[in-house]
Amino acid sequence: NPVIKGFINYYTGRGRVTMETGLRRSGRFMLMARKIFKEEGVPQDIAWLGQVESAWSPVARSWASAVGLWQFIPGTGARYGLRQDFYVDERSSFEKATRASARYLKWLAQRYDGNWELAMAAYNSGEGRIDSAIARCGYADFWEIYSRGLIPNETRNYVPNILATIIIAKNPEQHGFSVKPEPALTFDYVKVNNRTDLRLVSDAIDAPYDLIQALNPELKRGETPPGVEHVIHVPTGKGNMLGQALKRIPPDKRASWRMTTVQPGETFET
Repeated sequence: NPVIKGFINYYTGRGRVTMETGLRRSGRFMLMARKIFKEEGVPQDIAWLGQVESAWSPVARSWASAVGLWQFIPGTGARYGLRQDFYVDERSSFEKATRASARYLKWLAQRYDGNWELAMAAYNSGEGRIDSAIARCGYADFWEIYSRGLIPNETRNYVPNILATIIIAKNPEQHGFSVKPEPALTFDYVKVNNRTDLRLVSDAIDAPYDLIQALNPELKRGETPPGVEHVIHVPTGKGNMLGQALKRIPPDKRASWRMTTVQPGETFET
């Protein structure tokens, strides 16, 4: 397809830095994304949609208020069970947003009789716009509505962009890329059922606060929401340490207390 080839040529030329950055950063999330997409019955290669949507940034935000790796707008996020309130925006969650994205894509593919190109187009522009284009065209085929100019330019570019990214990602060396993906994010899970400040978590496991924030990007206020269970991600091997520390702290103090390690020569007063 000459359109797809045009995007490949772009990424091997002027867009090389963008592609290299995406191939490198994809390592953080690709294993998780492929696993979830497989579980939900979505072709695993379509996980590369995450590169086109957000460049693999969980906190990416668009002009249309789309958020996260998979760029959910508020309405679609809520439709697929992603919590959005004062404390939490699960559109930035690694796993929950990825599963929501896979389920939305599968629903769209079923709507278009298994046509994943139309599903991806609808993911970008909404199923109503794609339905209208199909009705005007008479063909349920992405390339037909593409060639007739029945969809916005953003959507016209979106699908071939993803397909070009998939082609390059499957054989990067063949296209002149020698990029080592970053290690996959790994973490332990600790369940809490009250407000817990991430600064306290950082103190308790002796890990940088910025790292704890990065592992929990859905927490808008730097603390877990009150009155409900929430799972905190901490670096691998630190989960038990946090669990033991939280046992020492009254539940109603976990949003206000901090922990410190006493140094030689210090007294309680100092």
